[in-house]
Amino acid sequence: MKPYHKDYTDNLRDIANVLFLSGYVLLMFDKVFVGATLYLIGEFFLTPHSVRARSWTTIGASLVFGLASLYKIITVLFF
Repeated sequence: MKPYHKDYTDNLRDIANVLFLSGYVLLMFDKVFVGATLYLIGEFFLTPHSVRARSWTTIGASLVFGLASLYKIITVLFF
Protein backbone atom coordinates (compact mmCIF):
# COMPACT_ATOMS: atom_id res chain seq x y z
CA MET A 1 0.00 0.00 0.00
CA LYS A 2 1.36 3.40 -0.98
CA PRO A 3 1.61 6.03 1.76
CA TYR A 4 -0.58 9.10 1.52
CA HIS A 5 1.28 12.28 0.64
CA LYS A 6 -0.21 15.54 1.83
CA ASP A 7 -0.31 18.46 -0.55
CA TYR A 8 -1.51 22.04 -0.27
CA THR A 9 -5.19 21.08 -0.58
CA ASP A 10 -4.96 19.01 2.58
CA ASN A 11 -3.48 21.98 4.43
CA LEU A 12 -6.25 24.24 3.09
CA ARG A 13 -8.84 21.70 4.29
CA ASP A 14 -7.31 21.76 7.78
CA ILE A 15 -7.40 25.57 7.82
CA ALA A 16 -11.01 25.48 6.57
CA ASN A 17 -12.02 23.24 9.48
CA VAL A 18 -10.53 25.71 11.97
CA LEU A 19 -12.34 28.57 10.21
CA PHE A 20 -15.65 26.66 10.33
CA LEU A 21 -15.33 26.06 14.05
CA SER A 22 -14.25 29.63 14.75
CA GLY A 23 -17.08 31.03 12.65
CA TYR A 24 -19.63 28.81 14.38
CA VAL A 25 -18.47 29.88 17.84
CA LEU A 26 -18.62 33.53 16.83
CA LEU A 27 -22.13 33.04 15.43
CA MET A 28 -23.19 31.57 18.79
CA PHE A 29 -21.98 34.77 20.49
CA ASP A 30 -23.91 37.03 18.07
CA LYS A 31 -20.86 38.12 16.07
CA VAL A 32 -22.78 37.53 12.85
CA PHE A 33 -20.64 39.45 10.38
CA VAL A 34 -17.29 38.03 11.50
CA GLY A 35 -18.68 34.52 11.97
CA ALA A 36 -20.32 34.42 8.53
CA THR A 37 -17.18 35.86 6.92
CA LEU A 38 -14.95 33.21 8.48
CA TYR A 39 -17.40 30.54 7.42
CA LEU A 40 -17.41 31.83 3.82
CA ILE A 41 -13.60 31.92 3.71
CA GLY A 42 -13.60 28.36 5.03
CA GLU A 43 -15.85 27.32 2.16
CA PHE A 44 -13.37 28.74 -0.35
CA PHE A 45 -10.50 26.94 1.38
CA LEU A 46 -12.38 23.64 1.31
CA THR A 47 -13.15 23.77 -2.42
CA PRO A 48 -9.72 22.74 -3.85
CA HIS A 49 -9.62 19.58 -1.75
CA SER A 50 -13.20 18.70 -2.68
CA VAL A 51 -12.46 19.10 -6.39
CA ARG A 52 -9.30 17.01 -6.13
CA ALA A 53 -11.18 14.30 -4.23
CA ARG A 54 -14.13 14.59 -6.65
CA SER A 55 -16.49 14.99 -3.73
CA TRP A 56 -19.35 16.63 -5.59
CA THR A 57 -21.77 16.42 -2.67
CA THR A 58 -19.32 18.40 -0.53
CA ILE A 59 -19.08 21.02 -3.26
CA GLY A 60 -22.88 21.18 -3.44
CA ALA A 61 -23.21 21.59 0.32
CA SER A 62 -20.45 24.21 0.30
CA LEU A 63 -22.33 26.12 -2.38
CA VAL A 64 -25.54 26.12 -0.35
CA PHE A 65 -23.90 27.15 2.92
CA GLY A 66 -21.60 29.62 1.15
CA LEU A 67 -24.59 31.35 -0.44
CA ALA A 68 -26.33 31.46 2.94
CA SER A 69 -23.24 33.06 4.50
CA LEU A 70 -22.95 35.53 1.63
CA TYR A 71 -26.62 36.46 2.04
CA LYS A 72 -26.10 37.06 5.77
CA ILE A 73 -22.99 39.21 5.13
CA ILE A 74 -24.86 41.35 2.59
CA THR A 75 -27.83 41.66 4.96
CA VAL A 76 -25.65 42.83 7.83
CA LEU A 77 -23.70 45.30 5.68
CA PHE A 78 -26.53 46.94 3.77
CA PHE A 79 -29.76 46.51 5.74
